[in-house]
This record gives sequence, structure tokens and C-alpha cells, in this order.
Amino acid sequence: MPKILIIILQTKQLMKSKIRIYWTKKIREPVYDGYEERIRNKFGIQQGRTLNGESFVELEDSLLDDLRETEKLGFINIREIQK
Repeated sequence: MPKILIIILQTKQLMKSKIRIYWTKKIREPVYDGYEERIRNKFGIQQGRTLNGESFVELEDSLLDDLRETEKLGFINIREIQK
């Protein structure tokens, strides 16, 4: 691989954050059926939750603003961000 491509790939890996989110009760209401699946697909969050209702995802920093907008809508709470 050319050196430039390797540097770009390494830079992209450095720009990710580990995020712990909590799914609010609002998402479980029948009116919002399908919202959780759309949020999971958009941000690449895997299926499943902890017993506390949390999920973990590694997210690029460029998508962090979109995740914060989703939080403002009341579907999730961002509990922790590790850079």
C-alpha cells in the first residue's frame, strides 16, 4: 500500500469515539415503532442492550453532532464519550 493511503487510514481510526448511550422509555412507545431500528442503522449500533438499557458504539466524530440531535429529540441519552 502507498504510504499516503496508510496515513489516511490511520487518521480515520484516530477520529472515532467510544460512546455509551441509554435508550429512553419514549422509544418503546407504539407511536415510535421503528425509530430504534432507524437510529441503529444510521449510526451502526448493534442489536441488544445491557440490563441497564445501554448500548455501546464506536462512532466517527463527524456523526457525533447527528447523534446529539437525536438525543435532543428524546430517544436516547448520551451517557459517556471516550475519545
